[in-house]
Parts: sequence; C-alpha cells; structure tokens
Amino acid sequence: MLLNVPMRLASAVVALFVAASTLAQPRVDSLSLQRFLDLVLAAHPTIQSADLELDIANATLRDAYGEFDPVFEGRIERKTKSGSPTVDVISAGVELPLGIAFGPKLSAKYKRGVGSRVDNIDRTDPTGEAEIGLKVPLLQGIFTDKRRATFEKASLRPELSAAIQAELRNNLLRKASEAYWDWSEAHTQLAVARRVFEIGVVRANAIAERVRRGETAALDSIEALQEVEKRRGDVLKAQRKVESSGIKLAVFLWNQEGTPRPLNAVPQALPPAPLITAAQIEMDKQNALKVRPEALQIEIDQRAADVDVRFASELQRPYIEAQFQALQYFSGFNNFDYRVGLSVSQPLLFREASAQLQLSQIKAQRTLLKRYETDRKVIADIDDALSAIGRALERIDAAERETNYALLVQEGERRRFLAGESSLLILNLRERATFTSQQGLITAQADYLRAVSDYLWATGRIQEKWVK
Repeated sequence: MLLNVPMRLASAVVALFVAASTLAQPRVDSLSLQRFLDLVLAAHPTIQSADLELDIANATLRDAYGEFDPVFEGRIERKTKSGSPTVDVISAGVELPLGIAFGPKLSAKYKRGVGSRVDNIDRTDPTGEAEIGLKVPLLQGIFTDKRRATFEKASLRPELSAAIQAELRNNLLRKASEAYWDWSEAHTQLAVARRVFEIGVVRANAIAERVRRGETAALDSIEALQEVEKRRGDVLKAQRKVESSGIKLAVFLWNQEGTPRPLNAVPQALPPAPLITAAQIEMDKQNALKVRPEALQIEIDQRAADVDVRFASELQRPYIEAQFQALQYFSGFNNFDYRVGLSVSQPLLFREASAQLQLSQIKAQRTLLKRYETDRKVIADIDDALSAIGRALERIDAAERETNYALLVQEGERRRFLAGESSLLILNLRERATFTSQQGLITAQADYLRAVSDYLWATGRIQEKWVK
C-alpha cells in the first residue's frame, strides 16, 4: 500500500495560477517548513524552558549524591571548679557512608577527655585516642537502603528530564507545523483568488469597450462590474486569512534575546505529499511505543516504582547493625585494642513497614495500568493520523477530478460566450465553480500535509520535520 498524492492537471493549473500571481508581487524570500521549524527550535521560550529540565536533573542528582557526603561531628566541653578543670573534653570525627552493597559506613574519630568529673565513656589518656571503625547492616539494608534508593531514583531523573524535554519540543513542533500549513494554504488560496479577480477585471474592461462601441448592452457591463466586486470580496476574504495565519505563525518566531522575530517571508508552495509505505507504518508503530516521550516517562515511572517496592521490602526485616572500631593511643602503648558492638532496632508488629510495602506495590500497579493506557493512546494517535491521511487523499483525488471537469466546462462555456451562444451570467457561474473547486483542492492538499505532521508527531518523529 502506498499513500501518495499525484499532482495531475488540476494541481498544475493551481500551481500556474500561484506562479502567475507571484510574478506580479514584489519578490520576498520564501520560507520552507524545515527552515521555519529550525527557527522555532532556535529561540522559542518553550524550548529554552525545556532546556532547564537538564539543570533540574543535575540538581536532583547532586542532591542525591549529598546523601553520601562525609559527615563531620565535633564537640568541645570544658568545665572548671575553683579554677581547676573538672571536665575537659575534645571530640572530632568523620563518618562516610558508602553507596555499595551492604551499605557500610566508615568512621574516623579522635577523642580526648580528662578531668575529675569526666564521664567514664569520655575519659581517655591525657594524650587522647584515635579510632577507625566500620558499621555494616546485617539484615535490613543489605540490598538497598534509603540513601541508595534515593540515589537510584535520582539517577533516573536525567532520562525523565530528556523525555519531558522531548515532549515539550514535539508538541511545539506539531503546533508550529500546523500553523505553517495554515499559512501556506492561505497564501495559495489568495494567489488563486487574485488570479480569478484579474480575469474578471480584464473581462469587465473588454465588455466596457464593447459597450462603448455599441456592440452589446450596457447591462452586460454592469453585470461584469458586479462580478468584479464579488471577486474582490473573495480576494479580501483570502487576504484576511493570510494576515490572520501570518500573525499566528509569527508567535512561534523569537530572537535569542527573547524579543519577537518579525515574519518577513512567504511560504513555499504546497509541496507534493510524501510517500508513506505500509512497511514504514508498521515499523513506526513498533518504534512509537519506545520513542514517544509519554511512553518513555511511563517506563521511567515504572523503574522508580520498582525501587520503592524493593526499598519497602527491605523494611520488612529487623535492622541489625554490626560495628567494629580499632583504637590507637598516643601515650606510647602498642597494645591492639578494639571495640565491637551489635545494635538491633525492630518494630514488633511491622505495621508501618507493611503499609509502605503495600502502598509502593499499589503505586507500581497503577503505573503498569497507566502504561497500558499510554500504549493504546499512542497507537490510537497513529491510527487517527493515518485515517486523516487516507481521507485527505481521497478528497484530493475527488477535488482533482472536480477541478478537471470544472475547467473543461468553463473552457467550453467561454467558447460559447465568445461565439454569442451563452450569457455572461452563465460564464461567471462556470468560473466561480472552477474557483470553488480549486479552493477545495488546496484545502484538501493542506489537510493532507497537516495530517502528515500529525503522523510524525504520533510516531515520535516530528523532530525530523518531514517524511524522508
């Protein structure tokens, strides 16, 4: 199956009218869709705002790294009585959590405690003592803990930021593409309206000359002038559409310093529609579930939910921590002293831990259901765009045939009019029917191109700007 729009005779006639009208206008640079979208991406505030997502990701990751920063603790206490020190304690140490299996913590500490009333736990040799220690969880926290879970989720933030950034960019490109095709359609319709108006003016002048020579009734001249004013109204209506679409299009153009960029160009003529093969469609559907930003965000949410479930499962076990410290004295003793300990913290009913596990499992299930919904919506977006492409293609074929027939009837009626076998009213009606069919053909072609932009967006390929 091929989705293709052949440019046959009717399209050639429309292009001829556009070219004829363009020659009569001052030369202005043309702006292609690709160039326009490049300008949009260069300085649009939405793009600049999307770029901040990367800064958010870096800040989130840096915050998670902070969970593993060394922690310094210090204490100085001095107390005297009758001028003599009773308590003189200095303590300083650093603890470093490690983001590896078992979640160990390294510690280094110096302590000196002297005086007549120093607690035994703080009392040391007058030269003080140093210790190097290690703390290791034995049950809870072996596979993950709060620090590692927080860091693991934070490490997903750059991917999430990239997906959010892509979604903002893709949505902007879709709106900008539709605005561009509206603008191009309006310019093409204006060119045809002007050409038809010029034909009416030439005919009105010719009939006025015949009236002056007495070859036809004055009523024919009035009728010709009436038709000219009708066509002038069509031109003004088309001009308004050009101005409106141009104003809406200019909203997408910005300078780097944040000021509006003027739109000083005309669009390129509506291009031949691109080919989209059945094989391309099938491949795009498969890839869309992987590359659409919405699908990527759900996938990241699922991975984050899995982290929450694993962390909540850890809380189901008692927290038992083993610790070991090697002691060093500065008084010249070479004895190897050490301290070992085991601490246990265990809620008797595990209600909070069970509730956290249940909530995290519910969140993971909801994320999975949302993934099903998102996948179906992605396929529906593609199917909807393909439906729009198919119907626009059929409309183009019908409009081309209608325009072909209208041109044949118009030409025959013109010959009959020149031979005196038809009236000006009938000829004007034939030309108006041709004009209407040409306008319908232009709209169908623009609808096809808008549908192609929707297809690129639905498949996550809008950043390519065009079907290659």
